[in-house]
Amino acid sequence: MFTVICEMWYFNALFLILLISSCREQVDSKQSTPAQNQTTANNTLEWFPKLSEEQLLLLEVEKVKGKINQLIESDSLEKALEAIHYRDQIYRDSIHMTSNLEKSDRSRLSKKMTRFDQMNSELSIKILRKSNWPKTKHMSTKAQEALCLVAIHNNLAELNQLVSENIDRAYHLDSSFSNFMYAAVSDRLSLRAGGDYVYGTLRFKKENFSDQEILQINKNRSKLGLEPLN
Repeated sequence: MFTVICEMWYFNALFLILLISSCREQVDSKQSTPAQNQTTANNTLEWFPKLSEEQLLLLEVEKVKGKINQLIESDSLEKALEAIHYRDQIYRDSIHMTSNLEKSDRSRLSKKMTRFDQMNSELSIKILRKSNWPKTKHMSTKAQEALCLVAIHNNLAELNQLVSENIDRAYHLDSSFSNFMYAAVSDRLSLRAGGDYVYGTLRFKKENFSDQEILQINKNRSKLGLEPLN
């Protein structure tokens, strides 16, 4: 809670500084000559230096993180998970679904995706520590799938461990994420641990496996109600 309060204070202070600066410039512009206005603007820039693109991105991430932390602390977990889901998907969708994307735009979106993935990992670890795996059965689909997507897209030791310890119980008892999502998380965790595909999801290439291996994978898929690999 203390961390959330500090983050709120920091951004409120930053907003107040910008607001005072803006109001002061408006007043001065009515009473000063153009030359004086330029001097005031230069002094303001020296007092409040221009932030780099990376610094602005970090501020944006911290602001979003603070808001989601508030939702977690106030037990608005469904909204928090939906916000995590949104940040996981928005930049990936923009990169993969936008045709003729400029190289500079792709780079900018990739940087944002990386930073928000880091944020999502930290928030997901916090949620999993607090509740093992939240009971999402009566939440929206986006809320149900949020932690699964974070687990698939981020490879952190603590996150992998927490998900591994809780995914089976969450799937069978307390949550309602899809059979495919459970299969995808299981495959990702297995591969990270040096194992093999269990369900044949996530860039699975059938030609790299024997008929016997495909047969076993299809048996595993059948248990989840998934279609066999052809």
